[in-house]
Amino acid sequence: MRPLLTRGRKMTRIPASVYRTNTPLGERPLNGRRLMKKRPGFTLFELLVVLALLGLLFALLLPAVQKVRQAAARTQSANNLKQYALACHNYHDTFRSFPPGVDSNGFSALAHLLPFVEQDNVYKQIDFNKPTTDNANTAAAEAVLKICLNPQDPVQTVRKDRGATNYLFSAGTKPTLEDNDGILFQNSKIKIANITDGTSNTFMIGETLKGDGGDKAVDVGRQYVLLKDKDALKDLKDESGVQDWKDNKNVAGDRCASWMDGRFLQGTFTGTRGINDEKPDVSCDYAGGLSGLRTLTNGVNVAFCDGSVHFVKKSRRFLSKRGAPRHVSIARSASKGRPKKKLSVLASAAGYQGGQGSRCLALSIQNLFGNSFVDRLPASCSFTFLQVGF
Repeated sequence: MRPLLTRGRKMTRIPASVYRTNTPLGERPLNGRRLMKKRPGFTLFELLVVLALLGLLFALLLPAVQKVRQAAARTQSANNLKQYALACHNYHDTFRSFPPGVDSNGFSALAHLLPFVEQDNVYKQIDFNKPTTDNANTAAAEAVLKICLNPQDPVQTVRKDRGATNYLFSAGTKPTLEDNDGILFQNSKIKIANITDGTSNTFMIGETLKGDGGDKAVDVGRQYVLLKDKDALKDLKDESGVQDWKDNKNVAGDRCASWMDGRFLQGTFTGTRGINDEKPDVSCDYAGGLSGLRTLTNGVNVAFCDGSVHFVKKSRRFLSKRGAPRHVSIARSASKGRPKKKLSVLASAAGYQGGQGSRCLALSIQNLFGNSFVDRLPASCSFTFLQVGF
């Protein structure tokens, strides 16, 4: 029997939920309320600490991730240059010469190399008997080729109706594209035998930045000075274009706008300015001018005539002639406790052609290896040293 409570004259039974001793404590009434179980969880302070640690970890890892991405992009660009260099050699094997930097109808060397870089379908759409601006070549010119783009450059297109490029072919060291001293100039047909300075020493293709389409003097890596007179090539000086740039006159931003176009600063350039030069590039109606390679880093990937690709720092000065004195930097690593020495030599060789021309550089280290090393070279090779310094 349940006990009864007396309230005045009425008798009330005690609720069974209170009377039972096996009722959980959290379910027993206390002042009309039930006891709530304490649930596990994070406090606000603990949550803020966790978020702070995650932010710190992200800040530490972000630079490393960016470096990895930049290295991958640079490797991809170097691979593109490698394919171009091999394509040039395959073209040479087929036609017994390297392609012209720009032909009579304005087509670039890349347009001629399309079948050798697995772009034969685009190549078949081109009518090389008509100018690049002809409507018959519009469809091909609009094609965006992945091999023409450098992943390091955030600008993907310059003109909506043209596929852009990040790679320029070297015409030489003279301002004009006609009869230059490089490998790929106007209507050129250079053979490997003509590269008397050595294919491993002669520059052929380099990466650069595209224009952004702007006509304001903002960035020398994107814009350049465009002169409408071809005759200005005769009077070009190193300071040419500087004043126009300061005055914001004759500024163009169509650099590398079309991979099909082989004109100056479209598909070709001249090594008349240094890498990332502070002075603006100057184009004389696309027939030639002053130019250098531009980049967002401290150097550029370049392809040489032997098919090799190297990363060249902007502080290094190099020429792109195919058979003339060159400025070369040679560094020998320290070994057996001997200090590392750096030698800068301006030398030219006569009597050697092709890759053998580079053997003239052996003489530049005669003080490191002794005269006996020089004596073992053939007597038929003559050398001229213009400057030797340690």
